[in-house]
Amino acid sequence: LLASWAGGVAAYGLIVGFMQPSVEQLASGNSPFEDVVRSSELGADLSTLFGMTMMGFFAVAASAWAVNVATRMRAEEESSRTELILSSPTSRTRQHLAYVTIAAGGVVVILLLAVAAMTVGNAIAGGNWSSAGSDALRAGAAQIPASLVMASVALALYGFRSSLVPAGWILVIAALFLGPLSGMFGLPQWAEDLSPFTHTPQVPVARMQWTPIVVMLCVAAVVTVAGWAAFRRRDVG
Repeated sequence: LLASWAGGVAAYGLIVGFMQPSVEQLASGNSPFEDVVRSSELGADLSTLFGMTMMGFFAVAASAWAVNVATRMRAEEESSRTELILSSPTSRTRQHLAYVTIAAGGVVVILLLAVAAMTVGNAIAGGNWSSAGSDALRAGAAQIPASLVMASVALALYGFRSSLVPAGWILVIAALFLGPLSGMFGLPQWAEDLSPFTHTPQVPVARMQWTPIVVMLCVAAVVTVAGWAAFRRRDVG
Protein backbone atom coordinates (compact mmCIF):
# COMPACT_ATOMS: atom_id res chain seq x y z
CA LEU A 1 0.00 0.00 0.00
CA LEU A 2 2.82 2.40 0.85
CA ALA A 3 4.44 1.60 -2.51
CA SER A 4 1.49 3.06 -4.43
CA TRP A 5 1.56 6.25 -2.34
CA ALA A 6 5.32 6.50 -2.70
CA GLY A 7 5.08 5.99 -6.45
CA GLY A 8 2.55 8.79 -6.82
CA VAL A 9 4.61 11.16 -4.69
CA ALA A 10 7.79 10.30 -6.61
CA ALA A 11 6.11 10.94 -9.97
CA TYR A 12 4.72 14.28 -8.82
CA GLY A 13 8.06 15.18 -7.24
CA LEU A 14 9.79 14.63 -10.58
CA ILE A 15 7.34 17.03 -12.23
CA VAL A 16 7.81 19.64 -9.51
CA GLY A 17 11.59 19.37 -9.71
CA PHE A 18 11.50 19.62 -13.49
CA MET A 19 9.38 22.79 -13.27
CA GLN A 20 11.48 24.46 -10.58
CA PRO A 21 14.27 25.95 -12.74
CA SER A 22 11.71 27.67 -15.02
CA VAL A 23 9.13 28.61 -12.40
CA GLU A 24 9.70 32.35 -12.94
CA GLN A 25 8.36 32.05 -16.49
CA LEU A 26 5.56 29.70 -15.47
CA ALA A 27 4.36 32.11 -12.79
CA SER A 28 4.24 35.08 -15.14
CA GLY A 29 0.60 36.14 -15.45
CA ASN A 30 -0.61 33.42 -13.06
CA SER A 31 -1.70 35.49 -10.07
CA PRO A 32 -3.27 32.69 -7.91
CA PHE A 33 -0.15 30.56 -8.32
CA GLU A 34 2.14 33.42 -7.35
CA ASP A 35 -0.09 34.30 -4.37
CA VAL A 36 0.33 30.80 -2.95
CA VAL A 37 4.09 30.69 -3.54
CA ARG A 38 4.71 34.18 -2.13
CA SER A 39 2.32 33.79 0.84
CA SER A 40 5.32 33.36 3.16
CA GLU A 41 6.18 37.02 2.53
CA LEU A 42 9.86 36.15 2.70
CA GLY A 43 12.48 37.63 0.45
CA ALA A 44 13.81 34.86 -1.77
CA ASP A 45 13.84 33.94 -5.43
CA LEU A 46 10.63 32.41 -6.74
CA SER A 47 12.28 29.06 -7.51
CA THR A 48 13.33 28.55 -3.88
CA LEU A 49 9.93 29.67 -2.61
CA PHE A 50 8.27 27.29 -5.06
CA GLY A 51 10.30 24.33 -3.80
CA MET A 52 9.54 25.14 -0.17
CA THR A 53 5.82 25.64 -0.89
CA MET A 54 5.50 22.38 -2.81
CA MET A 55 7.19 20.52 0.03
CA GLY A 56 4.29 21.73 2.19
CA PHE A 57 1.89 19.97 -0.18
CA PHE A 58 3.95 16.79 0.02
CA ALA A 59 3.72 17.03 3.81
CA VAL A 60 -0.08 17.13 3.52
CA ALA A 61 0.10 14.03 1.30
CA ALA A 62 2.19 12.32 3.97
CA SER A 63 -0.49 13.19 6.53
CA ALA A 64 -3.13 11.73 4.25
CA TRP A 65 -1.12 8.50 4.20
CA ALA A 66 -1.51 8.29 7.99
CA VAL A 67 -5.27 8.75 7.68
CA ASN A 68 -5.22 5.94 5.14
CA VAL A 69 -3.49 3.74 7.70
CA ALA A 70 -6.17 4.58 10.28
CA THR A 71 -8.83 3.74 7.68
CA ARG A 72 -7.17 0.35 7.18
CA MET A 73 -7.23 -0.20 10.95
CA ARG A 74 -10.94 0.57 11.01
CA ALA A 75 -11.62 -1.83 8.12
CA GLU A 76 -9.72 -4.63 9.87
CA GLU A 77 -11.69 -4.06 13.06
CA GLU A 78 -15.02 -4.08 11.22
CA SER A 79 -14.09 -7.34 9.51
CA SER A 80 -13.28 -8.85 12.95
CA ARG A 81 -9.64 -9.36 11.96
CA THR A 82 -8.44 -7.12 14.80
CA GLU A 83 -10.48 -9.08 17.34
CA LEU A 84 -8.99 -12.32 15.98
CA ILE A 85 -5.44 -10.96 16.25
CA LEU A 86 -6.02 -9.76 19.81
CA SER A 87 -7.35 -13.18 20.80
CA SER A 88 -3.81 -14.45 20.16
CA PRO A 89 -0.81 -13.59 22.38
CA THR A 90 -0.54 -10.26 20.52
CA SER A 91 -1.28 -7.45 22.97
CA ARG A 92 -3.22 -4.29 22.21
CA THR A 93 -0.08 -2.27 22.82
CA ARG A 94 1.89 -4.28 20.28
CA GLN A 95 -0.95 -4.09 17.76
CA HIS A 96 -1.31 -0.33 18.09
CA LEU A 97 2.45 0.31 18.13
CA ALA A 98 2.83 -1.62 14.85
CA TYR A 99 0.38 0.72 13.11
CA VAL A 100 1.91 3.80 14.71
CA THR A 101 5.28 2.69 13.30
CA ILE A 102 3.79 2.10 9.84
CA ALA A 103 2.07 5.52 9.83
CA ALA A 104 5.07 7.47 11.15
CA GLY A 105 7.57 5.56 9.02
CA GLY A 106 5.42 6.19 5.94
CA VAL A 107 5.39 9.91 6.66
CA VAL A 108 9.18 10.02 6.70
CA VAL A 109 9.54 7.79 3.62
CA ILE A 110 7.08 9.86 1.58
CA LEU A 111 8.83 13.14 2.38
CA LEU A 112 12.29 11.71 1.67
CA LEU A 113 11.05 10.34 -1.65
CA ALA A 114 9.66 13.78 -2.48
CA VAL A 115 13.09 15.27 -1.78
CA ALA A 116 14.85 12.72 -3.98
CA ALA A 117 12.33 13.05 -6.81
CA MET A 118 12.48 16.85 -6.81
CA THR A 119 16.28 16.71 -6.94
CA VAL A 120 16.27 14.29 -9.87
CA GLY A 121 13.64 16.33 -11.69
CA ASN A 122 15.67 19.48 -11.21
CA ALA A 123 18.77 17.75 -12.60
CA ILE A 124 16.87 16.50 -15.66
CA ALA A 125 15.72 20.07 -16.34
CA GLY A 126 19.30 21.30 -16.19
CA GLY A 127 18.93 23.23 -12.94
CA ASN A 128 21.38 23.63 -10.07
CA TRP A 129 20.36 20.26 -8.66
CA SER A 130 22.86 20.12 -5.80
CA SER A 131 21.62 23.39 -4.32
CA ALA A 132 17.99 22.50 -5.03
CA GLY A 133 18.46 19.08 -3.43
CA SER A 134 19.98 20.58 -0.30
CA ASP A 135 17.12 23.06 -0.03
CA ALA A 136 14.54 20.33 -0.58
CA LEU A 137 16.11 18.13 2.10
CA ARG A 138 16.02 20.90 4.68
CA ALA A 139 12.45 21.85 3.77
CA GLY A 140 11.32 18.23 3.83
CA ALA A 141 12.92 17.52 7.20
CA ALA A 142 11.27 20.63 8.66
CA GLN A 143 7.86 19.37 7.52
CA ILE A 144 8.09 16.01 9.32
CA PRO A 145 6.89 17.21 12.78
CA ALA A 146 3.71 18.82 11.40
CA SER A 147 2.91 15.68 9.42
CA LEU A 148 3.50 13.58 12.53
CA VAL A 149 1.03 15.75 14.44
CA MET A 150 -1.61 15.02 11.79
CA ALA A 151 -0.68 11.33 11.82
CA SER A 152 -1.00 11.14 15.60
CA VAL A 153 -4.45 12.74 15.45
CA ALA A 154 -5.61 10.29 12.78
CA LEU A 155 -4.52 7.28 14.83
CA ALA A 156 -5.90 8.78 18.03
CA LEU A 157 -9.31 9.09 16.39
CA TYR A 158 -9.20 5.36 15.75
CA GLY A 159 -7.95 4.75 19.29
CA PHE A 160 -10.94 6.51 20.81
CA ARG A 161 -13.54 5.10 18.40
CA SER A 162 -13.16 3.58 14.96
CA SER A 163 -16.20 5.47 13.67
CA LEU A 164 -14.28 8.74 14.15
CA VAL A 165 -11.64 7.83 11.55
CA PRO A 166 -13.36 9.56 8.57
CA ALA A 167 -13.00 12.85 10.44
CA GLY A 168 -9.28 12.51 9.80
CA TRP A 169 -9.83 13.27 6.12
CA ILE A 170 -11.71 16.44 7.04
CA LEU A 171 -8.87 17.51 9.32
CA VAL A 172 -6.26 16.94 6.59
CA ILE A 173 -8.27 19.03 4.11
CA ALA A 174 -8.73 21.75 6.74
CA ALA A 175 -4.99 21.73 7.50
CA LEU A 176 -4.28 22.10 3.77
CA PHE A 177 -6.54 25.13 3.32
CA LEU A 178 -5.45 26.75 6.59
CA GLY A 179 -1.78 26.02 5.92
CA PRO A 180 -0.20 25.68 2.45
CA LEU A 181 -3.20 27.18 0.62
CA SER A 182 -3.99 29.94 3.11
CA GLY A 183 -2.27 32.55 0.93
CA MET A 184 -5.07 32.28 -1.62
CA PHE A 185 -7.79 33.31 0.81
CA GLY A 186 -6.37 36.08 3.00
CA LEU A 187 -7.37 34.23 6.18
CA PRO A 188 -6.84 35.81 9.62
CA GLN A 189 -3.75 34.66 11.47
CA TRP A 190 -5.70 32.85 14.19
CA ALA A 191 -7.33 30.66 11.53
CA GLU A 192 -4.00 29.87 9.86
CA ASP A 193 -2.54 28.97 13.26
CA LEU A 194 -5.02 26.08 13.54
CA SER A 195 -2.97 24.16 10.97
CA PRO A 196 0.26 22.59 12.20
CA PHE A 197 1.80 23.32 8.79
CA THR A 198 1.58 27.04 9.56
CA HIS A 199 4.09 26.52 12.36
CA THR A 200 6.67 24.70 10.24
CA PRO A 201 9.93 26.69 10.05
CA GLN A 202 10.25 28.15 6.56
CA VAL A 203 13.64 26.75 5.73
CA PRO A 204 15.66 27.17 3.58
CA VAL A 205 14.24 30.67 3.04
CA ALA A 206 14.39 31.59 6.73
CA ARG A 207 16.59 30.45 9.60
CA MET A 208 15.70 27.21 11.38
CA GLN A 209 13.55 27.66 14.48
CA TRP A 210 13.70 24.72 16.85
CA THR A 211 10.94 25.71 19.26
CA PRO A 212 7.99 24.85 16.97
CA ILE A 213 9.76 21.62 15.96
CA VAL A 214 10.10 20.49 19.58
CA VAL A 215 6.56 21.59 20.46
CA MET A 216 5.01 19.74 17.53
CA LEU A 217 6.98 16.57 18.27
CA CYS A 218 5.80 16.75 21.88
CA VAL A 219 2.20 17.27 20.76
CA ALA A 220 2.48 14.27 18.42
CA ALA A 221 3.86 12.13 21.25
CA VAL A 222 1.14 13.17 23.73
CA VAL A 223 -1.67 12.61 21.22
CA THR A 224 -0.21 9.22 20.27
CA VAL A 225 -0.11 8.13 23.91
CA ALA A 226 -3.68 9.35 24.44
CA GLY A 227 -4.85 7.34 21.44
CA TRP A 228 -3.01 4.24 22.65
CA ALA A 229 -4.50 4.58 26.15
CA ALA A 230 -8.00 4.94 24.71
CA PHE A 231 -7.51 1.89 22.46
CA ARG A 232 -6.44 -0.21 25.44
CA ARG A 233 -9.67 0.59 27.30
CA ARG A 234 -12.36 0.49 24.62
CA ASP A 235 -14.24 -2.46 23.17
CA VAL A 236 -12.97 -3.82 19.87
CA GLY A 237 -15.22 -5.26 17.18
